[in-house]
Amino acid sequence: MRLHAGARLAVRPIDHDRALLLKYPENRAAALRGLGKEVWQELGGGTRYIRQERASWRKKSALTR
Repeated sequence: MRLHAGARLAVRPIDHDRALLLKYPENRAAALRGLGKEVWQELGGGTRYIRQERASWRKKSALTR
């Protein structure tokens, strides 16, 4: 686990006899990088999704005028 003095750990209970020991990442942003990328790929990429969302806002806005 490459632990060093001062490393933060979390203990998560699994059942009455076992627990899971986790090391907190030193850089949370780096640890989360790439998380959920398959979801964005299924939606055609982040840029495409945002364009579609913004287009839907314009349509809704035009309907309420």
